[in-house]
Amino acid sequence: MKKPLLLSILTLFLVSFSAFADLKTYYEDLDNDGNLETVTVHQKYRTPDNMPPLAGEGIVTVYDEDLEKAMSFVMPDRMGKVEFVSLNKDGSKQIVAWSSGGAHYTNLAIYGYSDGELHKLFKNGTACLIKLDFDAEKPTIRIGRANWEKKGWSYAAGGHGDSLWQVYVWNGKEFILDKELSTTPEISEGKEAERYLDKAKSLMGKTEKQSKIEKEIAEFARQHKDFEQLRPIMHEISLRPENENLSLQELYDKAKKQTK
Repeated sequence: MKKPLLLSILTLFLVSFSAFADLKTYYEDLDNDGNLETVTVHQKYRTPDNMPPLAGEGIVTVYDEDLEKAMSFVMPDRMGKVEFVSLNKDGSKQIVAWSSGGAHYTNLAIYGYSDGELHKLFKNGTACLIKLDFDAEKPTIRIGRANWEKKGWSYAAGGHGDSLWQVYVWNGKEFILDKELSTTPEISEGKEAERYLDKAKSLMGKTEKQSKIEKEIAEFARQHKDFEQLRPIMHEISLRPENENLSLQELYDKAKKQTK
């Protein structure tokens, strides 16, 4: 139950002599043995040339009650909140850690502590929402995934009925994907990132193509003074199935003939 002076000295050392900051300290009986473990959470920063410090990774460290043994796990990017829950409601506590990165990406990790060791129970991430229900009879994690098949869907709007969900249920030892409750197969973080990048490239390609067409139209209008006058007729002609592959010049020529 003690909080030795050594820990304060260690804390000052970390903050003063390294690229760490934002240190938080918790005292929790993680393994329900009557002794408090010490849990520190701090943010590590990257310092690119001529730029302000950027969040690099968060580090969660657990010290035993005598501060003789320490073990850590790493969270990507900017460290978020840390919570302590008892998934089995038996007095032992698990560490629930969050972090966030670019494109509103969220990372979640859950670790247990027993016999002086950390044990990874769950680790995943998504650019959609993550929903936790640890008060349920069987604690549940819902990981939102992209639903690109739905017209108008976006990451910003996802998670409100439109996302696909991977549902993980606690079985007393680990979280297992529940295929019946899930609305999408299990997708790894890497696969989700690939899908996101593929979609971004696709949208970028459409944007570039649209920009090219707009430039062609602007150049055509500059060369043909009556273009704006004929444009509605050209549009009407282009909607006919037999004319879908006509060039701007061909549409223009047909519109000219139609107005004579």
